[in-house]
Amino acid sequence: MENTFAPKLLRAILQVLFVVGIVVVVTLPFMLDYYLFITGNSDCTGFYRNFIMIFLILVGIPGLWVVFELILMVRSINRNPFVVSNVRALKRLAYLSLAVSVLFFAKLIFYFTVLTLICGAALFLCCLFSLTLSRLFSQAVVYKEDNDLTI
Repeated sequence: MENTFAPKLLRAILQVLFVVGIVVVVTLPFMLDYYLFITGNSDCTGFYRNFIMIFLILVGIPGLWVVFELILMVRSINRNPFVVSNVRALKRLAYLSLAVSVLFFAKLIFYFTVLTLICGAALFLCCLFSLTLSRLFSQAVVYKEDNDLTI
């Protein structure tokens, strides 16, 4: 009997994260205004508010795309994970991680925080990791197809 608990749990967590992410991105203007209000920065309405709003939207949309790609990849675990669609998904994940990493590093120019630097570096590592995994999955697809033809 296969252990399917972990993939099912992961898929459930990713689906909840996807729904919550959509809600957060859609309600971001209200949430940011509320956050600025409760922190006592409600008079902060100019460049800073708009900059943070645009940055969070530009980071949130690729983040949702990443979660969606992961949901599609997790679905293939029980069938056959070594398929070309997963290789393409991993490459898309790498490019999305790189794009968001560039956004974080660009944010450092205008608003430097250590956490922004750490997030940018972590996302760049995710990009490299996804590219490496895509190469690994690509090799596995080739080996699997060769074995399928042999049998």
